[in-house]
Amino acid sequence: MDQWTSEQVRSILGRSAWAKLIEGDEAVTMLGPDPGGLRLNTLRAPNDTLILLRSSLLIKYALVRQRQLQEKYDSMKADAKKAFNAKNRELIECPACDKFYIVSIMGPYAILRDKKLITSNRKLVFLSNEKGEIRELANFSPAAAVGGEALFFFPRNDDKGRPLVDANNAKLVFNFNIISLATGSIFQKIEFNVPDLVREGKVIF
Repeated sequence: MDQWTSEQVRSILGRSAWAKLIEGDEAVTMLGPDPGGLRLNTLRAPNDTLILLRSSLLIKYALVRQRQLQEKYDSMKADAKKAFNAKNRELIECPACDKFYIVSIMGPYAILRDKKLITSNRKLVFLSNEKGEIRELANFSPAAAVGGEALFFFPRNDDKGRPLVDANNAKLVFNFNIISLATGSIFQKIEFNVPDLVREGKVIF
């Protein structure tokens, strides 16, 4: 990870099996204009939408490496590197990732800041597989600003302890069916190809 270049990080966060970068108008049908700022302007244009399988170890490594590059980690002294590593340890360890699949969205949509709207319609936001099995939204962390990162949490296991997807599954779908007259809609379905997420017989997510 510490040797990844900025282009390799961009590729993981924008073009890998764990990411969907939807450009411009193909991302959404909006009910009205919804301009917003950017955080990851090196990855996407103002009207683009980025969806990440955020609990994937590969994505977490890429996000930490992105921070390293932004803060010039490679030229830091040992004490500064130690402080940086301590500050970012939780992102890698991610205690919530043991119990939840985490998906993030970054895009220019005010709806991603509206926790009340999304949690009150949690049954309209869910993960599913090709068998029709689902995991409903368990928790939501809204974006701090328009264009920031919003986090969606879904239980990994059902009441029998089985994950939603394993190496035998074909599709993982992130479903977002909320439509608001005030803030617009983002999309309805984003599909991920599960075999592409498998490494050494295990789904990395």
